[in-house]
Amino acid sequence: MRLAPTLGVAIVACLVIAVSLKAPKRRFINDSSVQQTTSSQGESEASTADYLPLAVGKKWVLRNVRAGLIITLTVEGVRDGVATVSFENPWFNSKLLFRQNSAQVQLVALEVKSLQMPMPAGTVYFDFGAPVGRPWQNSIGSIEVVAIHKQVDRYSNCIQIQETNKQGHKNLWSFAKGIGFVQFGEGKDAFLLDEAKSDLGGGPSESSSKGASSEVAADDSISPHTLRDGWRGTRVALAHNPFANELLTPFTVNAHFKQAVDAGVNYVYLSPKWEQLEPSARRYNFNDLDFQVGQAEKAGLPTILNIRVIDTGARPIPPDLRNKSFDDPEMIDRITALIDAVTPHLKGHVAYLLIGNEIDAYFAAHPNEVSQFATLFGAAKAHAQAQWQGIATSTTVTFGALDKVSKELLPVTRQTDFFSVTYYPLTPDFIVKDPSQIPADVDAIVRAAKGKKILFQEVGYPSSENNNSSQPKQAEAFSILLDTLVMHKPQLIGVSFLFMSDFSDSVTKGLAEAYNLGNAGRFSSYLQSLGMFDKTGNPKKSWAVFKSKVPMLTSNN
Repeated sequence: MRLAPTLGVAIVACLVIAVSLKAPKRRFINDSSVQQTTSSQGESEASTADYLPLAVGKKWVLRNVRAGLIITLTVEGVRDGVATVSFENPWFNSKLLFRQNSAQVQLVALEVKSLQMPMPAGTVYFDFGAPVGRPWQNSIGSIEVVAIHKQVDRYSNCIQIQETNKQGHKNLWSFAKGIGFVQFGEGKDAFLLDEAKSDLGGGPSESSSKGASSEVAADDSISPHTLRDGWRGTRVALAHNPFANELLTPFTVNAHFKQAVDAGVNYVYLSPKWEQLEPSARRYNFNDLDFQVGQAEKAGLPTILNIRVIDTGARPIPPDLRNKSFDDPEMIDRITALIDAVTPHLKGHVAYLLIGNEIDAYFAAHPNEVSQFATLFGAAKAHAQAQWQGIATSTTVTFGALDKVSKELLPVTRQTDFFSVTYYPLTPDFIVKDPSQIPADVDAIVRAAKGKKILFQEVGYPSSENNNSSQPKQAEAFSILLDTLVMHKPQLIGVSFLFMSDFSDSVTKGLAEAYNLGNAGRFSSYLQSLGMFDKTGNPKKSWAVFKSKVPMLTSNN
């Protein structure tokens, strides 16, 4: 893909700085006589505030529509005149610490993976007052203003600044007055500002009087790790399964992933069973996980990982462990070894970790194992947080188990950092609830969370008449649910919808048999009709609702 080298130039630029800083005897090129440029041929009244306003909360989302990729720059904080700007992209994340000095933006430090590397004093990164064609030098290489009063897409009077690093690779940044970044690169490989996903309003220019650091501090319950991985605001995922009349191929999966992202999906939910990741003792298979992480990485999306040690009523663990209790030392050693093995495959993009899916269904039949699982959960959480820098960890319960969270399941749930739930508005015999009951159900979930952040790990509503539903009823349910979640945005981590498309009869039969539940007819129709497209690939009414309502939930992320 041609976009990788383009964005890779920026990455190389950052790495050039990092490598230089690690060599203590090397000196930076920092010609102050060149940096103090005159403005006789440039924008004599230009200032950094005009072309790069660095107020807290400013966010520029630049998107390459052709490839479905984005890069995001966010002003996370300003302290003592230094703005911390996160630079997130599908390949490499970093933070740039900028100081505004008249028409110049000076690079104070670069932060990569929590390691902050200071720059020589007066290192100029952008100079909006420099004359066209007169370069200045820094550790990256040579930088110059190549155009002023330039029309860039629909933005007029832009300034364009080009970097040429020491390897000869070039980057072109375009800035519009009063807006900031409007384009990165040029031509068909360019990333153009997406104002609908950006936040150009900004907030106060200095940190609060409480002395907040340059890290964003909007919510103490979100760990610094999640912020570094790009998780802000409320996120939406969608299981993007191919249509029932399509073959399951990488092409169809990628096509529907792009379709989901275009509709507003902005995170990926990963949910492998333990036995899938480790089919035999200490022998791992990460092929499916690598594919999904690769999709997320290319789209610049963070992920949530659920290692399904428990999966509803089952225990899908490696065969040699199936006769061992959850708190057996070998079981604990193996789950921590799995965390070590999976770490490089996640590529630093996992923001939240779950251990177990719908655990209440399993413990309803095995109540004496709760304390044993609590021991395993605690060990896995501690190891993951040490390995992944304090990642937030939880497990998932069903909506029907809200009354058990503070009772039978308390040994596990009291260890969780956030509250995770699956929500399908159904009666026990798989008849849908009326959509009007959804707000009350969401209120019940909020109460059960007891102040913790909430992840709706899965939500769905069937459209089958066999479940007393219909396409209009499903669309109404989605509309009410999304509107209700918007009202609870401050408490939400995200929500994942299941599924994009209805299943074929054969797939539905296999799933229904795996669950082995009563009311097989209604259960099968419930599973089969959760999608927003029917079996022939035609959109249901719920798809239009999803596309129109999701931006309300994800805006100002």
